[in-house]
Amino acid sequence: MKYKIIGFLIFTHISLLYSEGVDIKEEYRDLPNVKIKSLKGRKISTKKILNEKYTMMSFWATWCVPCLKEMKELEIMHHKYKDDDFQVVGISVDDSKTIKKISTTLKSKKISYAIYLDTEQRFFEKFNTEALPFSILVSPDGKILWEHSGYIPGDEKEMEAVIVDVLDGTKKAASDSTKLD
Repeated sequence: MKYKIIGFLIFTHISLLYSEGVDIKEEYRDLPNVKIKSLKGRKISTKKILNEKYTMMSFWATWCVPCLKEMKELEIMHHKYKDDDFQVVGISVDDSKTIKKISTTLKSKKISYAIYLDTEQRFFEKFNTEALPFSILVSPDGKILWEHSGYIPGDEKEMEAVIVDVLDGTKKAASDSTKLD
C-alpha cells in the first residue's frame, strides 16, 4: 500500500511537470501599490504604471546575465503587442553601486520600454522571491495574472502564449457584447 501511494504521488508530480498549456492563475492577487522612481527621479505609484493596459513587469539588474537576455525578447513583445493595450515595463533592482550602469545597458540593448527604479527593493520584496529576472503579467485593473521566475532561452514562448491568451480573451469579450435595440 505504501508503494502505491508513493507511486501515485510520483506519477502526479511528473504529470504536473509535463502538462501542456499555459498556466494563468485562477485566483488573482492585487499588485502591491508602492512608490518607485522613474529614470528621471520622479516618484510614481506602481498602480499608475499600468496606464490601463495589460502590463508585463520584469524585475531585472544590470549584473544579471539572464535578465539581459530576457530584455531582448521583452523588447520584441513590447513592439509586437503595443497596439493591443499591452506594454512591457522593466523594474531595475540595481542598488546605488550599480545604478550608474542602467543607461549604458539600455542603450546597448536598444530597450525602448519604460524602466523604473526599485533601488531599495521595496516593491520586489513584496513577491517573496530572490530570483531574477522575475516577471509578472498584470491586468489593467491591477490583478496579477501570471508570474515567472528566472529566464532560459525558450521561456519567451510561454510568456508570449500568456500574453496572446489574455489579449485574445479581451478581444473575444469585446466582440461577444451585443447591443439591445
